[in-house]
Amino acid sequence: MERGHKSLEEEINRRRANKDFFSSSDIKDIVRPIYLQLKDLERTNFLHRNVKPSNILQNNAGLWKLSDTGILSLNTKSREIFDAPELE
Repeated sequence: MERGHKSLEEEINRRRANKDFFSSSDIKDIVRPIYLQLKDLERTNFLHRNVKPSNILQNNAGLWKLSDTGILSLNTKSREIFDAPELE
């Protein structure tokens, strides 16, 4: 997975400073891919333990992606933690 160039937290702060609000379309462009990524994690019995604006990154193509190191496997009793792909 490629590294993002801007976090959602940075974008929120920039817009707040400029009094430039997110449109409904902007919100859909952010929430939908994050929802689908979380849904895929759940389908494969993994949980993301740290969803927050600083862990949502925008790539060069303008797509928002979830990142972080705290992925929890629900498949094992030991609750093994895996690193995010961008850190491998």
